[in-house]
Amino acid sequence: MTYRPFTIRTTLTLMLLGMGFNAETLAKDYFLTIGGGPDTESNQLSLERNVIFQQSVLAAKRPDHPSYDVWFADGDDPHRDLQCRDPKFEESVPLARRLLAELLGDAGAADLVYRNNAVPNVRGPANLELVKQRFAQVAEQARAGDRVIIYVAGHGGKARRGSRRREGQPRRNAYNTTFYFWNNEQITASDFTGWLDRFPPETKIVLVMVQCYAGGFSHTIFQRADANAGLSDHARCGFFAQLHNRSAAGCTPDAEEGDFEEYSTYFWGALGGRARDGRPITVADYNRDGQVSFAEAHSYAVIESNTIDVPVRTTEALLRKYSHAPKSLEEETDKRLTLSGPVSKLVPYCRPDQRAVLAQLLPKLQLDANATMEDIDGKVAGIQRELEAANAQLDSTEQTHHDALAKLQAELYEIWPELHSEWAPLAVELVTDRASEFVDTVQKLPDYATWRYAAKRQKELTKVALQLERDKARTERLQRQCETLVLAANLPKVATPEIVKRYEQLLALEEEALTEPSQVGK
Repeated sequence: MTYRPFTIRTTLTLMLLGMGFNAETLAKDYFLTIGGGPDTESNQLSLERNVIFQQSVLAAKRPDHPSYDVWFADGDDPHRDLQCRDPKFEESVPLARRLLAELLGDAGAADLVYRNNAVPNVRGPANLELVKQRFAQVAEQARAGDRVIIYVAGHGGKARRGSRRREGQPRRNAYNTTFYFWNNEQITASDFTGWLDRFPPETKIVLVMVQCYAGGFSHTIFQRADANAGLSDHARCGFFAQLHNRSAAGCTPDAEEGDFEEYSTYFWGALGGRARDGRPITVADYNRDGQVSFAEAHSYAVIESNTIDVPVRTTEALLRKYSHAPKSLEEETDKRLTLSGPVSKLVPYCRPDQRAVLAQLLPKLQLDANATMEDIDGKVAGIQRELEAANAQLDSTEQTHHDALAKLQAELYEIWPELHSEWAPLAVELVTDRASEFVDTVQKLPDYATWRYAAKRQKELTKVALQLERDKARTERLQRQCETLVLAANLPKVATPEIVKRYEQLLALEEEALTEPSQVGK
């Protein structure tokens, strides 16, 4: 047992308890936010805007000014660390320069510019060791009933594949995904669980993580982030933008606020009562108790976001480990709920936010109230077939574009051999004094029209494929919600009372709100 000396706060706590104050009244919140990419080229504008949006929500909803630490990219270092896209690139950069970049350079990066990040009040750079030290300090300060809300808005990676497992070696944990700090440092879900284990078991931890493969961190409710090792005895929950085996939406250098379509935009918007463009959000209080819980904010994101994400919460991780959702029953006496038949049969098992997911996703997917779970499965399969066909078209068009580009490059090098050198003085002449000659020559080349049409068609097909991926993800969200409801209904029938109790405790933590701890439940 670790010895903790009495502090002024401990003494004050005991005095107030003796005077009739309860521990919840004294509880504190700590907000810890880690944002930005691992390097300058991966530190996109949207990540900065995500963190600034969270700051604005907390400023509006938490006038008590709780403890709040932010680490972002290189911190307040004067070197430029943020990647943006120039919205005026096409109108401000002459055609000759754009053509040269598209034909002989990196067309996708031609309009990128960099500036210093504008996140205010940063504690420092997103340096792994600095953040780890602060986590340890907060772990020493935090007490039972306190909450630590951790937001990660950056990049993530898959679980390490490693070499082939040999006898005596630990198996690969597919949920042991990573997220990145500045300078390409990274931490796995299992190591991050070790950070969280330093907090007192009764301190509540709430995770909000939007990096790629974020769903792996839903397993931080287990010891060492390993479902086979059993549940942790710590009070922690979380909400994650994407499954453990998929990349997430949202990282973009685009300058338009409307282009930032990602999970936490909806999550923090629901908690704050307004979208990033200032539009009020009034529909996320699904149980009509006057406040939006974390769980309700999560459901709002599931319903409203038009992205490739299939968001995850920690109760789902517990249910998928300890419960069962059969497609059919082996015997008539089996009283478990099945993952088959009409979706409407699940409504009695819904909490208000879950009921909203069913009620609102069905019409968004052109499914009526009589739809079955088999209909949802069929819709996922149908969209997958459409997506495969679209990707086949896209692959063919990309090959046409690639071949035409190769021919154009060969033709340009035959006309101007000097262009083989990236910094040839002639290249400068061709995009300045001889710009008209260069543009006219390129546009008359035999393969120019094919290349230009293929590029246009490639963009069109990319949009089609992306929307199909979004449609599939939204359908999979409904599919996952149905499975979660069946698992939750069956949990008391297949799991121990201890597991059921832990599920209820975890659910209660997910359903807390952003308000001050002393106001939770009021």
